[in-house]
Amino acid sequence: MFFTPKSFDSTYPLYRSEDPNDTPFTMPDGIKYAQFLTWVEKLPSNESPAWSGLPNKVEKILKSEQTNRALNELYRLQDVN
Repeated sequence: MFFTPKSFDSTYPLYRSEDPNDTPFTMPDGIKYAQFLTWVEKLPSNESPAWSGLPNKVEKILKSEQTNRALNELYRLQDVN
């Protein structure tokens, strides 16, 4: 489950990362709009795949799958067995 009562604690990590150098993503410590806005503005522009529950190497896996599909299509077009 993504959100639990613990996820609203400002020290509770919202996701588990495979990378030990990855900074935990936690809820902001505040209740006012300005505090949340400051928290949002400090978020990194490149989000980690771990935020979505995906492995950090998901892009490499995706590119490998795309390459395999392209090669299979090429073999099919050339009628190579």
